[in-house]
Amino acid sequence: MKLKITAIREPGDLNKERVVMKAEASTDIGQYVVLRVDTVEGKPTTSVRNTYWFPDKSINPGDYVILYSKEGRNSEKDFKNVTSHFFYWGSKETLWDESNVGATVLHAPDWESFVPE
Repeated sequence: MKLKITAIREPGDLNKERVVMKAEASTDIGQYVVLRVDTVEGKPTTSVRNTYWFPDKSINPGDYVILYSKEGRNSEKDFKNVTSHFFYWGSKETLWDESNVGATVLHAPDWESFVPE
């Protein structure tokens, strides 16, 4: 996996709550989905509460990807040869302050959807 979750910071504070990830190799962040899942005994279950699919964007090894729970405008900031990429889930409520909720990141470069008519 080219993208690793390193932390969930400030859970319960909507203005600061975020999932922090780090790129271990060059990749297109648009191939990744973060799932908010129920957990049992510290392990993720198949019960998915909601998802965030990143927009297409190339990132480099060592870059940080920060996904805020709140609304905001995607941006980036360079600091000492590393870029931090900021994304916003758009939630009006906190997402990560329950004891039985965790974050899972999926690499999904190939997918298909179907919408019935």
